Amino acid sequence: MRTAFTAPSLVLSGRVPDDAERLALVRRARALYGAEHVSDELHVGGVANPSWLSPAFMPDLRGALRASAVLENGRWLIEGLVPTEAARAAVAASVAGFGASGVDVDNRLRVK
Repeated sequence: MRTAFTAPSLVLSGRVPDDAERLALVRRARALYGAEHVSDELHVGGVANPSWLSPAFMPDLRGALRASAVLENGRWLIEGLVPTEAARAAVAASVAGFGASGVDVDNRLRVK
């Protein structure tokens, strides 16, 4: 799964295991970013559904100017540009708890 954020819009893309997971992820994204700012380009099928995966694993990228987050093989790779160190810290805080569930986070956000 991939999230691509360019303030204020978020695009969800990639594959998810089933339609229930797709709908749950879209609901979570709309709750965070606003329904009018979320584009759903997710496709169903072709991936396993790890027991730890849930919509709670959606990173909050709202503090970024532009950013992407790619979930692959139990790892979130987060890249992009933030306006301040405080914004970078806020994104890091939004994913800090992921490690407890076995998800590694590689935070490559840069401050403008």
